[in-house]
Amino acid sequence: AICEMLGMPQDKVRCIHVEGSGCYGHNGADDAAADAALIASSLPDRPIRVQWMREQEHGWEPYGPAMIAKARASLDSAGHIVDWDYGIWSNTHSMRPGPAGCLLAAQHMAKSFPLPEPEPLPQPEGGGDRNAIPLYTLPSARVTHHFLRQMPVRISALRSLGAHMNVFAIESFMDELAQAAGSDPVAFRLAHLDDPRARDVVTAAADEFHWSARSTPESGHGYGFAFARYKNLAAYCAVAMQVHVD
Repeated sequence: AICEMLGMPQDKVRCIHVEGSGCYGHNGADDAAADAALIASSLPDRPIRVQWMREQEHGWEPYGPAMIAKARASLDSAGHIVDWDYGIWSNTHSMRPGPAGCLLAAQHMAKSFPLPEPEPLPQPEGGGDRNAIPLYTLPSARVTHHFLRQMPVRISALRSLGAHMNVFAIESFMDELAQAAGSDPVAFRLAHLDDPRARDVVTAAADEFHWSARSTPESGHGYGFAFARYKNLAAYCAVAMQVHVD
Protein backbone atom coordinates (compact mmCIF):
# COMPACT_ATOMS: atom_id res chain seq x y z
CA ALA A 1 0.00 0.00 0.00
CA ILE A 2 2.86 2.42 0.83
CA CYS A 3 4.62 1.56 -2.45
CA GLU A 4 1.46 2.27 -4.41
CA MET A 5 0.89 5.53 -2.52
CA LEU A 6 4.45 6.74 -3.24
CA GLY A 7 4.61 5.30 -6.76
CA MET A 8 7.73 3.33 -5.88
CA PRO A 9 8.75 -0.28 -6.56
CA GLN A 10 8.58 -2.65 -3.61
CA ASP A 11 12.35 -3.13 -3.47
CA LYS A 12 12.72 0.57 -2.63
CA VAL A 13 10.60 0.37 0.52
CA ARG A 14 11.66 -1.64 3.58
CA CYS A 15 9.37 -2.11 6.58
CA ILE A 16 10.79 -3.30 9.91
CA HIS A 17 8.23 -4.68 12.34
CA VAL A 18 8.58 -3.72 15.99
CA GLU A 19 6.31 -5.36 18.54
CA GLY A 20 3.95 -3.06 20.38
CA SER A 21 0.68 -3.16 22.22
CA GLY A 22 -2.26 -5.01 20.71
CA CYS A 23 -4.98 -3.10 18.94
CA TYR A 24 -7.98 -5.48 19.08
CA GLY A 25 -8.76 -4.92 15.43
CA HIS A 26 -7.57 -2.21 13.03
CA ASN A 27 -6.01 0.88 14.60
CA GLY A 28 -3.97 3.74 13.16
CA ALA A 29 -0.62 1.92 12.96
CA ASP A 30 -0.74 1.60 9.17
CA ASP A 31 -1.65 5.27 8.83
CA ALA A 32 1.20 6.45 11.08
CA ALA A 33 3.63 4.37 9.02
CA ALA A 34 2.22 5.87 5.81
CA ASP A 35 2.58 9.38 7.25
CA ALA A 36 6.24 8.71 8.05
CA ALA A 37 6.89 7.29 4.58
CA LEU A 38 5.21 10.25 2.91
CA ILE A 39 7.29 12.76 4.88
CA ALA A 40 10.50 10.76 4.35
CA SER A 41 9.94 10.77 0.59
CA SER A 42 10.17 14.57 0.66
CA LEU A 43 13.07 14.74 3.14
CA PRO A 44 15.63 12.16 1.94
CA ASP A 45 18.50 11.02 4.13
CA ARG A 46 16.81 12.23 7.30
CA PRO A 47 15.23 10.01 9.97
CA ILE A 48 11.51 10.68 10.39
CA ARG A 49 9.46 9.74 13.41
CA VAL A 50 5.67 9.96 13.40
CA GLN A 51 3.77 9.20 16.58
CA TRP A 52 0.01 9.48 16.78
CA MET A 53 -1.22 10.52 20.19
CA ARG A 54 -4.25 8.87 21.76
CA GLU A 55 -6.68 11.63 20.79
CA GLN A 56 -5.44 11.47 17.19
CA GLU A 57 -5.79 7.71 17.19
CA HIS A 58 -9.38 7.80 18.39
CA GLY A 59 -10.25 10.66 16.06
CA TRP A 60 -8.86 9.17 12.85
CA GLU A 61 -8.54 5.40 13.16
CA PRO A 62 -11.17 3.28 11.37
CA TYR A 63 -14.44 2.89 13.23
CA GLY A 64 -16.00 -0.43 14.12
CA PRO A 65 -18.76 -1.40 11.66
CA ALA A 66 -22.41 -0.67 12.41
CA MET A 67 -24.60 -3.75 12.87
CA ILE A 68 -28.30 -4.52 13.19
CA ALA A 69 -29.68 -7.99 13.95
CA LYS A 70 -33.26 -9.22 13.73
CA ALA A 71 -34.38 -12.61 15.06
CA ARG A 72 -37.66 -14.52 14.87
CA ALA A 73 -38.52 -18.05 15.99
CA SER A 74 -41.45 -20.38 16.67
CA LEU A 75 -41.94 -22.83 19.54
CA ASP A 76 -43.97 -26.02 19.55
CA SER A 77 -46.29 -27.08 22.37
CA ALA A 78 -43.37 -28.75 24.18
CA GLY A 79 -41.34 -25.53 24.20
CA HIS A 80 -38.84 -26.56 21.52
CA ILE A 81 -37.71 -24.28 18.70
CA VAL A 82 -39.20 -25.47 15.41
CA ASP A 83 -38.36 -22.51 13.19
CA TRP A 84 -35.54 -19.94 13.31
CA ASP A 85 -35.06 -16.84 11.15
CA TYR A 86 -32.10 -14.54 11.77
CA GLY A 87 -30.91 -11.59 9.72
CA ILE A 88 -27.84 -9.42 10.13
CA TRP A 89 -27.20 -6.08 8.41
CA SER A 90 -23.55 -5.03 8.48
CA ASN A 91 -20.70 -3.38 6.62
CA THR A 92 -17.36 -4.95 5.84
CA HIS A 93 -15.33 -6.00 8.85
CA SER A 94 -11.87 -5.89 7.33
CA MET A 95 -10.07 -3.31 5.19
CA ARG A 96 -6.58 -4.54 6.00
CA PRO A 97 -4.30 -5.37 4.34
CA GLY A 98 -5.25 -3.57 1.18
CA PRO A 99 -4.22 -1.11 -1.52
CA ALA A 100 -3.21 2.52 -1.00
CA GLY A 101 -6.83 3.63 -0.73
CA CYS A 102 -7.02 2.00 2.70
CA LEU A 103 -4.48 4.52 4.04
CA LEU A 104 -5.81 7.79 5.41
CA ALA A 105 -3.01 9.94 3.96
CA ALA A 106 -3.50 8.43 0.50
CA GLN A 107 -7.14 9.46 0.55
CA HIS A 108 -6.18 13.10 1.22
CA MET A 109 -3.34 13.53 -1.29
CA ALA A 110 -3.73 15.90 -4.23
CA LYS A 111 -3.88 12.81 -6.43
CA SER A 112 -5.97 10.79 -4.04
CA PHE A 113 -6.53 7.05 -3.99
CA PRO A 114 -10.15 5.92 -3.64
CA LEU A 115 -11.23 3.59 -0.87
CA PRO A 116 -11.39 0.10 -2.40
CA GLU A 117 -14.71 -1.64 -2.87
CA PRO A 118 -15.31 -3.79 0.22
CA GLU A 119 -16.07 -7.49 -0.06
CA PRO A 120 -17.69 -9.80 2.51
CA LEU A 121 -15.50 -12.36 4.24
CA PRO A 122 -16.63 -15.91 3.41
CA GLN A 123 -17.87 -18.49 5.86
CA PRO A 124 -17.03 -20.51 7.86
CA GLU A 125 -15.21 -17.65 9.59
CA GLY A 126 -17.23 -14.80 8.13
CA GLY A 127 -17.17 -11.07 8.80
CA GLY A 128 -20.44 -9.44 9.80
CA ASP A 129 -22.00 -12.89 9.83
CA ARG A 130 -19.34 -14.43 12.08
CA ASN A 131 -21.21 -16.55 14.66
CA ALA A 132 -24.52 -15.65 13.01
CA ILE A 133 -25.22 -19.36 12.45
CA PRO A 134 -26.30 -20.71 15.85
CA LEU A 135 -24.62 -23.84 17.16
CA TYR A 136 -27.95 -25.00 18.53
CA THR A 137 -29.78 -27.90 16.90
CA LEU A 138 -32.70 -26.38 14.99
CA PRO A 139 -34.95 -28.35 12.61
CA SER A 140 -35.53 -25.34 10.37
CA ALA A 141 -33.16 -22.37 10.31
CA ARG A 142 -32.57 -19.46 7.99
CA VAL A 143 -29.67 -17.01 8.41
CA THR A 144 -29.35 -14.04 6.05
CA HIS A 145 -26.39 -11.68 5.81
CA HIS A 146 -27.30 -8.31 4.30
CA PHE A 147 -23.93 -6.89 3.25
CA LEU A 148 -23.83 -3.08 3.21
CA ARG A 149 -21.07 -1.82 0.94
CA GLN A 150 -21.30 1.92 1.58
CA MET A 151 -20.65 3.88 4.78
CA PRO A 152 -20.05 7.62 5.33
CA VAL A 153 -16.99 6.96 7.53
CA ARG A 154 -13.94 4.71 7.26
CA ILE A 155 -14.55 1.36 8.94
CA SER A 156 -12.59 -1.83 9.52
CA ALA A 157 -12.05 -4.63 11.99
CA LEU A 158 -13.13 -4.59 15.63
CA ARG A 159 -12.00 -7.57 17.69
CA SER A 160 -13.99 -10.75 16.85
CA LEU A 161 -15.61 -8.97 13.86
CA GLY A 162 -19.36 -9.67 13.85
CA ALA A 163 -19.22 -12.29 16.59
CA HIS A 164 -19.70 -9.85 19.46
CA MET A 165 -23.02 -8.62 18.06
CA ASN A 166 -24.30 -11.97 16.82
CA VAL A 167 -23.55 -13.86 20.04
CA PHE A 168 -25.18 -11.12 22.10
CA ALA A 169 -28.27 -11.08 19.88
CA ILE A 170 -28.64 -14.86 19.66
CA GLU A 171 -28.08 -15.47 23.36
CA SER A 172 -30.44 -12.66 24.36
CA PHE A 173 -33.07 -14.16 22.07
CA MET A 174 -32.50 -17.62 23.56
CA ASP A 175 -33.30 -16.11 26.96
CA GLU A 176 -36.52 -14.61 25.58
CA LEU A 177 -37.49 -17.95 24.03
CA ALA A 178 -36.73 -19.79 27.27
CA GLN A 179 -39.01 -17.40 29.12
CA ALA A 180 -41.75 -17.85 26.51
CA ALA A 181 -41.40 -21.64 26.86
CA GLY A 182 -41.50 -21.44 30.66
CA SER A 183 -38.08 -23.08 30.78
CA ASP A 184 -34.89 -22.47 32.74
CA PRO A 185 -32.35 -20.66 30.48
CA VAL A 186 -29.66 -23.32 30.95
CA ALA A 187 -32.07 -26.23 30.53
CA PHE A 188 -33.48 -24.58 27.41
CA ARG A 189 -30.01 -24.32 25.88
CA LEU A 190 -29.16 -27.92 26.72
CA ALA A 191 -32.42 -29.05 25.14
CA HIS A 192 -31.20 -27.54 21.86
CA LEU A 193 -27.59 -28.76 21.96
CA ASP A 194 -26.43 -32.09 20.52
CA ASP A 195 -22.70 -31.28 20.47
CA PRO A 196 -21.27 -33.26 23.45
CA ARG A 197 -18.49 -30.77 24.16
CA ALA A 198 -20.92 -27.85 24.00
CA ARG A 199 -23.18 -29.59 26.50
CA ASP A 200 -20.22 -30.30 28.79
CA VAL A 201 -19.09 -26.66 28.67
CA VAL A 202 -22.58 -25.33 29.45
CA THR A 203 -23.05 -27.85 32.25
CA ALA A 204 -19.62 -27.14 33.76
CA ALA A 205 -20.24 -23.38 33.85
CA ALA A 206 -23.69 -23.85 35.39
CA ASP A 207 -22.30 -26.25 38.01
CA GLU A 208 -19.43 -23.95 38.97
CA PHE A 209 -21.89 -21.08 39.36
CA HIS A 210 -24.31 -23.28 41.33
CA TRP A 211 -26.97 -22.23 38.84
CA SER A 212 -29.64 -24.64 40.05
CA ALA A 213 -29.21 -23.42 43.64
CA ARG A 214 -29.40 -19.70 42.86
CA SER A 215 -31.85 -17.68 44.93
CA THR A 216 -34.75 -15.66 43.58
CA PRO A 217 -33.27 -12.27 42.69
CA GLU A 218 -34.37 -9.15 44.48
CA SER A 219 -35.44 -6.01 42.64
CA GLY A 220 -32.53 -4.64 40.65
CA HIS A 221 -30.68 -7.97 40.76
CA GLY A 222 -30.56 -10.69 38.15
CA TYR A 223 -28.74 -13.66 36.65
CA GLY A 224 -27.49 -14.23 33.14
CA PHE A 225 -26.14 -17.11 31.10
CA ALA A 226 -24.62 -17.25 27.63
CA PHE A 227 -22.85 -19.77 25.42
CA ALA A 228 -20.98 -19.71 22.11
CA ARG A 229 -18.29 -21.42 20.12
CA TYR A 230 -16.10 -18.84 18.42
CA LYS A 231 -16.55 -18.99 14.64
CA ASN A 232 -18.41 -22.26 15.30
CA LEU A 233 -15.05 -24.00 14.84
CA ALA A 234 -12.76 -22.69 17.60
CA ALA A 235 -12.99 -22.44 21.40
CA TYR A 236 -16.19 -23.10 23.34
CA CYS A 237 -17.24 -20.66 26.05
CA ALA A 238 -20.08 -20.49 28.56
CA VAL A 239 -20.52 -17.68 31.08
CA ALA A 240 -22.84 -17.30 34.08
CA MET A 241 -23.27 -13.96 35.83
CA GLN A 242 -24.96 -12.32 38.76
CA VAL A 243 -25.58 -8.62 38.20
CA HIS A 244 -27.19 -5.77 40.08
CA VAL A 245 -28.05 -2.16 39.36
CA ASP A 246 -26.82 0.44 41.86
